[in-house]
Amino acid sequence: MDVPDFAAPVLRFLDEVNTHNPDDAGPIVIHCSAGVGRTGTFLAIDAMRKMAEAENKVDVLGYATYMRTRRPNMIQTEHQYVFVYETLLEAFFCGTTQLSVEDVDYRWNDLVNEESLKGQLQSLQAMFPEVSRDRCNGGNQPENVPKNRFQDYIPTDSSRPYLMTTDDHTAGYINATFCDVYNFICFK
Repeated sequence: MDVPDFAAPVLRFLDEVNTHNPDDAGPIVIHCSAGVGRTGTFLAIDAMRKMAEAENKVDVLGYATYMRTRRPNMIQTEHQYVFVYETLLEAFFCGTTQLSVEDVDYRWNDLVNEESLKGQLQSLQAMFPEVSRDRCNGGNQPENVPKNRFQDYIPTDSSRPYLMTTDDHTAGYINATFCDVYNFICFK
């Protein structure tokens, strides 16, 4: 009843749906159990991708408001609304990121060359803003500053590990971050 963990499978499914629905076939019927939350989320993602292609802009709030004039409660929860934005960000900045097992060998060299990796890094940096200094208090403590190899990369207090030691109070800090690579939890 909630949003999926990952956007990529939703985008892939949406592409499959659109591929198998020729322009002259008419509209597709989409309906979850109540026909509002997940249905509205799916429709908004599809409509906003099409709007971006046609008009080079998106209006998620406007489209959600429009859908709600036709059927109340479309996009039912805050998580669904956020998922629409996160999915659109992934679609616009990263494109298709899913590969079949058969394609890995074929695409490997394209994926790991220096130019491709630079592009991937730029996409990730564009999706996530800089972390403010006030969210990195542990790494900015005077006694911990020498432990930071790079002063530009300080872990947030909410995502860093805390070492359990019996030494003085500074021994518990390490410049490291727990990070769910797919969801970028370390940046939230």
